[in-house]
Amino acid sequence: MNWKEYQELSPKTLTNIYESYGLNVLEEPSIETPAGLIRSARQLAWAANLAHMGLGLISELEELIEAINKSDKTNIQEELIDMLFYVSCAIKLCKDIGIELSQCENYEFTEYQTSCNLLDLSKTISVFSDIPKKVLAYKRTITSRIDVPKQKQFYYAHDIDQKLHDILYHINLLGHTFYIDIEQGLDNNIQKLQGVRYKNGFNENDANSRNLEKEREKLEKK
Repeated sequence: MNWKEYQELSPKTLTNIYESYGLNVLEEPSIETPAGLIRSARQLAWAANLAHMGLGLISELEELIEAINKSDKTNIQEELIDMLFYVSCAIKLCKDIGIELSQCENYEFTEYQTSCNLLDLSKTISVFSDIPKKVLAYKRTITSRIDVPKQKQFYYAHDIDQKLHDILYHINLLGHTFYIDIEQGLDNNIQKLQGVRYKNGFNENDANSRNLEKEREKLEKK
């Protein structure tokens, strides 16, 4: 499975904060909401969804460290691909409000003759996770305009694109370091989510009651 296909399939297993909290009939989020204005509930939900992606990346990082400490290659692959799940869903969220993300959306996983350490990946995830935090807490506006002078009340779409690209780059390097087949991992992850965990789409009960043995069978597919 390639990265483009994964971006189409993986968000189907993402919890939808809009609908979970009854916000599906309210105003659509907009990329150009003026800074400092009270957001609609749906716009707040969009920012919360993006924060979910940042928190998800952080939690997967902890699980990746544990897998590396145990020298469990199956779980190393799983956690790296789980990170790609959150990146994929972040891309969809941003595209939903009109942000163009050419660098990360079109990223190509190739073999680099170098390696990455966990500190590099940790730093990139931390920087990305700071974006939705400031959108929520400091009411920053995300803008796609390039003629707006650099100001602290704005976040620029190309900054988000670059940060997600950097996460992909370091995941790619770590995959190369541990001899992970990224494309096989993408396919295994979809089989885990759609074939075992969420056969009928996302729901809270399945999220909290997982059959880890059956999921591992999918993850060990070669």
